[in-house]
Amino acid sequence: MGGEVNAAEPPVESRKPLRWSSTPIVFDVEDHPDRTTAVGCLPMLVSPTIRNLKVTKMLVDGGAGLNLISPAVLQKLQIPDSELEESGSFQGINPGRSKPKGKITLPVTFGSELNYRTERVTFDVADFPLPYNGIIGRPALAKFMAASHYAYNMLKMPGPIGVITVRGDQKDALICADKIYQEAAAAATPEPSAVCAPKAKKKTKSGKCSGAHSGKRASSECCAAVKDAPSSSAGKCKKTMAAPPETKTVPAKEDGTGGYHQIFMAEEDEEKTAFITPCGTYCFVRMPFGLKNAGSTFARVVHTAFEPQIHRNVEAYMDDIVVKSKDRATLVQDLDETFANLRKINLKLNPEKCVFGVPSGKLLGFFVSQRGIEANPDKIRAIEQIEAPKRVKDVRKLAGCVAALSRFISRSAERALPFFKILKKAGPMQWTPEAEAALRDLKGYLSTTPILVAPKPQEKLLLYLAATNQVVSAALVAEREAEGEPATAASESSDEQGASPASSGPDKDGSAQKEVQKKMVQRPVYFVSSLLQGARLRYSSVQKLLFGLLMASRKLRHYFQAHEITVATRYPLKRILQNPEATGRVVEWALELSSFGLKFESTSTIQSRALAEFIAEWTPTPDEETPETGIPAKEAGKEWLMYFDGSFSLQGAGAGVLLVAPTGEHLKYVVQMHFPREQATNNTAEYEGLLAGLRIAADLGIRKLIVRGDSQLVVRQVNKDYQSPLMEAYVDEVRKLEEHFDGL
Repeated sequence: MGGEVNAAEPPVESRKPLRWSSTPIVFDVEDHPDRTTAVGCLPMLVSPTIRNLKVTKMLVDGGAGLNLISPAVLQKLQIPDSELEESGSFQGINPGRSKPKGKITLPVTFGSELNYRTERVTFDVADFPLPYNGIIGRPALAKFMAASHYAYNMLKMPGPIGVITVRGDQKDALICADKIYQEAAAAATPEPSAVCAPKAKKKTKSGKCSGAHSGKRASSECCAAVKDAPSSSAGKCKKTMAAPPETKTVPAKEDGTGGYHQIFMAEEDEEKTAFITPCGTYCFVRMPFGLKNAGSTFARVVHTAFEPQIHRNVEAYMDDIVVKSKDRATLVQDLDETFANLRKINLKLNPEKCVFGVPSGKLLGFFVSQRGIEANPDKIRAIEQIEAPKRVKDVRKLAGCVAALSRFISRSAERALPFFKILKKAGPMQWTPEAEAALRDLKGYLSTTPILVAPKPQEKLLLYLAATNQVVSAALVAEREAEGEPATAASESSDEQGASPASSGPDKDGSAQKEVQKKMVQRPVYFVSSLLQGARLRYSSVQKLLFGLLMASRKLRHYFQAHEITVATRYPLKRILQNPEATGRVVEWALELSSFGLKFESTSTIQSRALAEFIAEWTPTPDEETPETGIPAKEAGKEWLMYFDGSFSLQGAGAGVLLVAPTGEHLKYVVQMHFPREQATNNTAEYEGLLAGLRIAADLGIRKLIVRGDSQLVVRQVNKDYQSPLMEAYVDEVRKLEEHFDGL
């Protein structure tokens, strides 16, 4: 008896708890689906990753005693039949017993990038008469310790960070269920299928058109067919999507394909589209692709139909239509209004490509959500998977991928410069260490690409500039209040760069007034960058910055025309553009930029410092000046020469400043003063010219400066050889400006 008890008692190893048994799995109200139509009638289909390939339409069947996979999936995985092992027969799917091709063990992964599980699952490879790519049975579910909820159409399993939730794909489930029902109906009542050739209008001898798809009646019939059937080829529109009402804003998107064919041609223009075939002469009844005004005509039709909704709850670009709502009630109303307008223009949609209840979606090649505009992960993945190119064609492909994402990459041309150098070289392609480092840096940057925001109507925008010897770049930024952060006390003081040269004299009282301000953050809107070629490489540093501003105004013209743009830089670009003695290309650029009403602001007056990595690229540090805010460090360390002169007459007072760079470049500035005649003197004008020149030199980042003037009073008083109590205020202001220079 004792032996029988010992034999029935399980071993010690089997009484140990399984690895993932300590993680509780709970289904609650938060898992409840938004719609409860046909509960439990649809199969649960999931899309696991098998051997680094995402496999869709995998049926979860807790009653199946084995795991199945179709041979078509093995072909996509590039697994030869030689790797299959022998397996026994099974029954339950096909009539009688079925013999599989073999069995194979594959790694199966569920979850996201941050929380995922991978287990090795053994599959039997066999053909089965079901529209699935495979069946995940009881053995695989037990290995993952997974729990299924068929009412919620959801699968949960323990993971390294918590419970992994896998929702069933209802779209694939509907398609597969429809195929099964159609096959069952065809097997029950088989009918011969008639093959109908597509009709077209054919020209007759009388010049009229005969035959086929004509009139609005056929279009309305097609519209009804699209509405009733789960899919239809008569109406070709891409997709419609709407976000759940739990989100703050609910976007809905309608992306039409083949929309041109839904617009009827004018009867008098039909003969102009005639073409000859071996069967006769035909013409188009509906607007074909290839017409010069086809795009504008379709856009005009869409905007006319949605004119009451544009910028209110609909945004339309060609055949891409976005419907946006804020709550559940307005979502239904907005969609009803949108569909009513679609019926007015007889625009048909394809239900297979209509999606509702998503918080974000793909629009015009980007991912748009409540957070902002994100880059397409497929494009980012294409760059991350690129290895060291071995052919020129591969380098061109890499450069094209960078160009496609340039909107999201700051200084994209500078990052891709090593790739362009390889393309310019003649002879066999050689992948350089510089290019390899640039590729690694690019992959690291794309791992955390910034999220762009769409500017609000009439919102003020900031523009940052940067320039190197071969690249000019710009970044358009929106400055907004930080959400959920407390207000801070910020000190606001007068900016030296913003001081008017027409002031009557220096102000000794520089007290700052403290006031409570809300914390501001900067959100990027657009990045632009351009590679300098030819004569542009020989531009001076200031001309490169001005060209960067011009390049940004041309590429982002729609932003410059609709918003107030403030150029944030410590370089005196405004003075250079408004210099009356400017000549050549600077005058042409100033005329082109004058139409935008640009404002210029010093970077030192901007209070917000969000997006630390972004600001670090565009804002200089005190120890190291960049071409964005000052002259090159090599030139700043050399001695500059400054001439100043001022004069007073009955017509007014003025001063002039001339800065001579070590390379021989001349920068000229003119100061006009509006002093009362009883207060203005020649000495006052001389001092105003000296102060204006020192402020400009400090803004340029000049460290060593030789100052020359023709006023003995000013020169001797600054050199402490002479004292005058009437000019002490000016001398004190000169002493403050001397702190910005190493040698004066």
